[in-house]
Amino acid sequence: MMSDAPGNAPDSASATDATANVGLVPELAMMYQALWTSPVRNTLFMQAGAIFIVVAATAYGQILLNNWNKPFYDALSRRDFTAFLIQLGVFGLIAGALLALNVVQRYLGEMSKVKLREGLVEDLIHHWMLPGRASRLAHAGPIGINPDQRMHEDARHLTELSSDLAVGLLQASILLLTFISILWNLSRQFAFHIGGRDVVIPGYMVWAAIIYCASATRSITRARPTCAIRWCASMTISTQLPWRAAKRMKRAISISISRACSSRCAASSSASPISPG
Repeated sequence: MMSDAPGNAPDSASATDATANVGLVPELAMMYQALWTSPVRNTLFMQAGAIFIVVAATAYGQILLNNWNKPFYDALSRRDFTAFLIQLGVFGLIAGALLALNVVQRYLGEMSKVKLREGLVEDLIHHWMLPGRASRLAHAGPIGINPDQRMHEDARHLTELSSDLAVGLLQASILLLTFISILWNLSRQFAFHIGGRDVVIPGYMVWAAIIYCASATRSITRARPTCAIRWCASMTISTQLPWRAAKRMKRAISISISRACSSRCAASSSASPISPG
């Protein structure tokens, strides 16, 4: 029996590689099935609903704060001290409500991370403790090294990234929908006068904002490639090495990249000297 175990190692490794290379849709279906059968499913659904309500209320508060600017500056232009004090009070109420909503959103986000991690770790421990699973992990290759540490770190990474991405995507989507309507209404009938002719671009502020965001994102991604390289290398090392070795390797990569950037900057500065006045 023991002599057959090493022979099964390539099969286990190939099965692991096949599982790791599945597409996005099967992975999402697998995550949904795991969530649906999780004992913390109802708690997660309630937390998700509460987060949606808080994010929607925050977006509504941002709209109220945007509308508050007009009466406030109108009071300043009229030098109406009474209206000015009233608008200060309105600002205090809106700002206080937004602050409370941000605190509640952060609390709900952290609690969702805890519940997600609880359900994931319980599921992983259940599968880890199945009969014969420890023997198969021992011959599964690099993915079976230190399964307890991998469960700890991988569960933390997955739950934190999933929660942050989900809440951020929800908040950005709601704010995008609300402020697109505001920008469209503001620039709906605006006309440019070019060469004696009126050029009307419906909702030009929306298109200008989209072009600005796309160009800024493009420039950032082209100007900082080393950050993406460092992140990819760190994530690859974290999933293939024990945490102590991964920590040392990450530090070595960070130092080597920093030195390479410093030497590149020094070489470029020496290659193009500044001529004296």
